[in-house]
Amino acid sequence: MAVLLRPLTLFQWGKEVITTHGTAVPATEKIAVENIGFTPLDELYRPNLAKGYMLPHSANETPIVRGTTWKVSDQPLTFNQHQRWLSMAIVGGVSAVGVADPWTWTYTRNILADPTPDSFTLERRLSDGTLFNDNEWAYAMLKEISWTFEENQPLKFSAEGFARRIQSSTLTAAQAMPIIDIPPAPLCKVWLDATWATLGTTLLSGQVRQAEVTFKTGFKPIILMDGRTDLDFATHVVDGNEVGLELELTVLLTKAQYDAQKTAAEAGTLRAVRLLVDGPTVDRSITFDMLLKYDVPTFFEVDDDEGQVQGVFKMRESTDGTNLFKVIVENGIGT
Repeated sequence: MAVLLRPLTLFQWGKEVITTHGTAVPATEKIAVENIGFTPLDELYRPNLAKGYMLPHSANETPIVRGTTWKVSDQPLTFNQHQRWLSMAIVGGVSAVGVADPWTWTYTRNILADPTPDSFTLERRLSDGTLFNDNEWAYAMLKEISWTFEENQPLKFSAEGFARRIQSSTLTAAQAMPIIDIPPAPLCKVWLDATWATLGTTLLSGQVRQAEVTFKTGFKPIILMDGRTDLDFATHVVDGNEVGLELELTVLLTKAQYDAQKTAAEAGTLRAVRLLVDGPTVDRSITFDMLLKYDVPTFFEVDDDEGQVQGVFKMRESTDGTNLFKVIVENGIGT
């Protein structure tokens, strides 16, 4: 008996037409991840009709909903593909700027408009080396994405999303993996300023130990009474009440830094933070720009780190009425 072999698993995706989310498309690229976990949301309604059965239900099970959640955890970021993830999370319909390598992709969350995200069709192949199971999930987009910067690690990201129900598929043949260019997390630099206009002015040199950025997209699947025979969600919405941005910085403290950030926390002063990671390859980078305020209007936690005093700066989304979050990727992909 030939068993499906985990090392032969592969994942692919194709970007759907933005005006027809959910219409599955052939894949155009392999996905540079170690794994994607899919969880069905399908439900059976089990009534307990008075049939005189000594059972908790009357065997009249009826499917009432379909759908999928999916997740990737602690994946190394690769510059030449990360723009795809951002288009499902921050804003869709973005084109690269440039005439040749390097290309620049800019994703800005506009707090005054619908971000119109891109959706993707995800493909998966399970194989025993001879036989295989091919499946696909249409209308895939993200509910949350986060990035972690830790010592002795690459820059990693995690993502959680939703999609329509699993469907049988024929894997799109001959798709390539992007060029893999994984940045070590210590290549990150952090700036901490007071306004969007002054982003990137005050470098936290010799202080930052760890960082984590989490963005909650606000995107949700919506079930509508549209006579859908597949019982799946019809469309997505963006819920402004569910949009969120969180940052944790672990910083070796100087007296001046302690005093400045304690004052800013207590006063509710805006914090304009930039994280920039240059790649080991020339002309590869990712930049995170964000506006936040301290989560609690008081001094932050302090702790010991190798005999030094460190503080954990915990911040969450805020705005100057225009700006919130922007991510810029510089890579070798033009389309």
